[in-house]
Amino acid sequence: MTKCKGFRTFKERGEWVELQYMARAVRNGFKVSKPWGDSSAYDVGIESGERILRVQVKSTDCRTQYGYLCQFKPNAHSKPYTLKQVDFFCGLCDSGRCVVLDSGGGAFAGEAEEGFDAFAGEAEASGAV
Repeated sequence: MTKCKGFRTFKERGEWVELQYMARAVRNGFKVSKPWGDSSAYDVGIESGERILRVQVKSTDCRTQYGYLCQFKPNAHSKPYTLKQVDFFCGLCDSGRCVVLDSGGGAFAGEAEEGFDAFAGEAEASGAV
């Protein structure tokens, strides 16, 4: 198994990152929910008006010369998520930087709070807020 800095397993790191994301979302005024179990394609629900936006949270410490590498699929052997499964992705890297992507391909990069500001703006622009 590849080394997972500071955690015993990648699953443990993923759970920690999901908690970090949820705490930052609440700090930025969002209401959050967590689906029960591991069966859903998304990790966190974000209330936005009458809608719940489905967010898949990913973490990475894999740095390349161009930035961080993160796979947006459930695991290395599966197909990528579909637009019917996830509304937004959030990638958190080991530097604390946050990238929020809508599942249609729009990207918002910045420190975590800036990423949430962009997320809120995109949710509002899409009529979800």
